[in-house]
Order: sequence, then C-alpha cells, then structure tokens
Amino acid sequence: ITVYASQGSSYRAVIADFQQPPNLDRAQNWLACYVMLSRATTLEGFLGFKTGHALRIVRLTTSVYFG
Repeated sequence: ITVYASQGSSYRAVIADFQQPPNLDRAQNWLACYVMLSRATTLEGFLGFKTGHALRIVRLTTSVYFG
C-alpha cells in the first residue's frame, strides 16, 4: 500500500521504507515519513528501515504517539 493510499487509516502492523525517493523533495518526504509513522497503532507493530535523516523524526514521533 502506498503512503497516499494509507492516509486516514490505522494498521496493526506497518513496515516503512524511509529512503527518500528521487522524485520527492525533502519537505514532501518529511510528510510521507509522518504518514508512515502515524499509521501504526502500536510501536510494537512498527518496523522502519533505511532511516537516514528520518531517524530523528522516528524518535520524536514515537514519543508523541506512543508515550
């Protein structure tokens, strides 16, 4: 499922690839990372890889969503 198709939905398990696609600028990629992170209902159900600069977003967002 794509980031755009998943907007507005929640999932028990999410596998997210954070590598920035060549056709997205940094701002669009940040928004896509946010959507990927916010789809999982628990931290245990979230697996992210190729984090690069998104690792900082992962740490911030998981503390906001999951305490």
